[in-house]
Amino acid sequence: MNRNTSGRSGIGSLAAGCLALTIVGQAFGQGRTFTTDADFDEGVLTQVNHDAPNQDQLQLDLVDGTTSFIGVALSGRGTVVRIDAETGEILGEYATGPQGRPLNPSRCTVDANGNLWAGNRDDDPTGLSGSVVKVGIVIGGTRVDATGTPDPNGGYLAPPFAFSTAVDRDGDGLIRTSMGSGDVLAWPDVTDGAGGAGGGPALVEDAVDEAILVYQRTAATQNRQISIDGSGQVWVGGYPQSPQQFDVLNPTDGSILSNLPLGLNCGGFAGEFDAGGILWSSSFFEDTLLRHDPVGGTVTCIATQLEPSGVVVDSTGNVWVAGSSELRRYDSAGTQTGAFPIAGSAGLFAITQHPADGHLWVTSFDTDEVYRVDLAGSVVATIPVGDQPSGVAIDSNGKVWVTNNASDDAMRIDRATNAVDLTVSLGAGAQPFNPSQDMVGFVSASGLAPIGTWSVVHDGGAANIDWTQVAWSSSELAGSTIAVEARAANSPGALAGQSFVSVANGASTGLNGQLLELNVTFRTVDGTTSPVLFDLTVDGMPGGNGDDCVTVDRRTPSSLLLFPEFDSREGILSVFTVTHTDCAGDDVDVEFVYVDGDDCGEFNRTETLTPCDQLTGVVSAHDPNQTRGYMYCFAKDPATGEAISADVLVGQMLILNGFEHFEYSTNAVGFHGLGVEGLTDVNGDGRRDLDGVEYAQAADEFLIPRFLGQTEGFSAAAGRYLRGELVLVDLTGGRDFTTVLDFLVYNDNEEVFSAEHSFECWDRVPLLDISGVFGNQFLSN
Repeated sequence: MNRNTSGRSGIGSLAAGCLALTIVGQAFGQGRTFTTDADFDEGVLTQVNHDAPNQDQLQLDLVDGTTSFIGVALSGRGTVVRIDAETGEILGEYATGPQGRPLNPSRCTVDANGNLWAGNRDDDPTGLSGSVVKVGIVIGGTRVDATGTPDPNGGYLAPPFAFSTAVDRDGDGLIRTSMGSGDVLAWPDVTDGAGGAGGGPALVEDAVDEAILVYQRTAATQNRQISIDGSGQVWVGGYPQSPQQFDVLNPTDGSILSNLPLGLNCGGFAGEFDAGGILWSSSFFEDTLLRHDPVGGTVTCIATQLEPSGVVVDSTGNVWVAGSSELRRYDSAGTQTGAFPIAGSAGLFAITQHPADGHLWVTSFDTDEVYRVDLAGSVVATIPVGDQPSGVAIDSNGKVWVTNNASDDAMRIDRATNAVDLTVSLGAGAQPFNPSQDMVGFVSASGLAPIGTWSVVHDGGAANIDWTQVAWSSSELAGSTIAVEARAANSPGALAGQSFVSVANGASTGLNGQLLELNVTFRTVDGTTSPVLFDLTVDGMPGGNGDDCVTVDRRTPSSLLLFPEFDSREGILSVFTVTHTDCAGDDVDVEFVYVDGDDCGEFNRTETLTPCDQLTGVVSAHDPNQTRGYMYCFAKDPATGEAISADVLVGQMLILNGFEHFEYSTNAVGFHGLGVEGLTDVNGDGRRDLDGVEYAQAADEFLIPRFLGQTEGFSAAAGRYLRGELVLVDLTGGRDFTTVLDFLVYNDNEEVFSAEHSFECWDRVPLLDISGVFGNQFLSN
């Protein structure tokens, strides 16, 4: 049965059968629109804002220096580490594969969400398959032990988090993750080592560290280059074993979306995408440079005679390649436009460009130096560093980071002095090897934050809500995007263990649970145009699984009780009982509201119930003004008179009809109080809202599991009259509302019939007045 109501919004609606009560009502509690500053502030804003003059909307922050996290692959230990670029503290160390697997990672790339990606060079080097790992990030939180007790040396992080991509796999509400250098948590090889079946989702299940998210097996072997394209997809290049190729991975679950076979002579060693989406990649031993256009599908192999290693695309679109003792420059079409020897260098390896002045920073692997080179190819400075510098990158503060393979350390250079200002020891045998400038996530020192998020958890007010739609209004001009992900569960612990799924604007989520967590990601591609979120709306409806289809007349202590019928006409006696069930609790005031079934006029009175108290009364004496209708009562604070959440009340109504020798009783329908800090009138409108915010949500459909075929008179077959009636209560707007009920009636043959009935305020109606289908005689058997 469905309910449609016209008129002003109000409290909800209820319908009842004679013996089994069932609730209906609009699904007010599930839906929610976020559109004001206050709405958005209910969530966590990370690098987004609603600052004046752009209030009541979200856009990316303007940033002047972003705290960088440097990701470094430690080839000798089979791990990656995350380093705080401000302090040099090693925040965590993570295995790059399950125990017993060949590892030897190199090239640690940080994606736009702060996740680390690394390939393993030793995994199946004979050409069977390679592997790649994704390690998430947690910003904020409190270090705790396994019980959630704060402990600075605890192996767990407790929310709230400013930002997190880690997954609470065991559902304990905490994130277990590495505390720093040397704290590498176990990763037994149970099922993860096989990767995703058939290249499908490869979400990690066995790693103890809950920041380790993906382990995928790839057709590309001895993986080296890892680059992120403009849409966030992860390109993993194998080199030099056959099949030499790139695999393209889904950034969320690691599933393989496509691949790019390259043969044996081009690409896979190191490189990046340019602003136009062209992939550039070096091939060290083959002396070649790959140019691949994913849109056009073209693959060009450019001869260099250079032993090319590092590749960087400068701010003007030129491509610079480092190798041997020389830099080469190519235009965006792949034509060489310059060659610049570096005197005294040997084994030029990694290269990056500084965004502030455009200078190139190049490592010399064999001479233990870093060169600062202007765009004319002239050396501006030569900086001595550690042994065998293999990687170079620029953090968001403009500092230059160098990883040194043989001296097991990372160094930070201040470009203002051209000198090392910080050295981070990585421990004996670390062997950091990172010929990629992508080991820092954010390289822009000013302008719009390249990525921001708004995350919020919406409580639907009842378990197993089917989240039917997420819709939003936004501005996404060229160069900016908004993406929405969601996950749902019935408890915070279970929610943390769920993976996010992408949702389309205006589409169903396919998710179910009381709590819906939304993660909205804002991106700017050009660094100047911010996407804008104006509003976001979620809609849901109560689910219908298992015990969610509750028999509503069971006695559950509640804050509001609804008695669907009282009858004080001559010869009929209605007796109510309300019990305070908490014998160790406090006194509770209970306000009784009698509503006349004809004109919806009200009569109120308040009684005080002490703990374990029971009040029984005759309705005609308790309410001398009404003759027939419904009654509800709710808990109030004895001191203030305000409605409160106090789930201690149960009730029953007994109706005796002396003329017809008929009697029956029904339990009151209970609604749990949900208000914050005890008060239920959240919006201050003086009403009792059954909306999942103030009180438990009423449903919008209900099921009456059976009925008997009705008779107009005495049924010889049944030996009695068969007459059923429905008691209908509209709690929304009194006589200003007309409530229309749509019926679907199934007979014994599972044939379905439809019917409709409308009423105002309150009604008690025979089934035959609703539809003649209730009179099918064979149903009486």
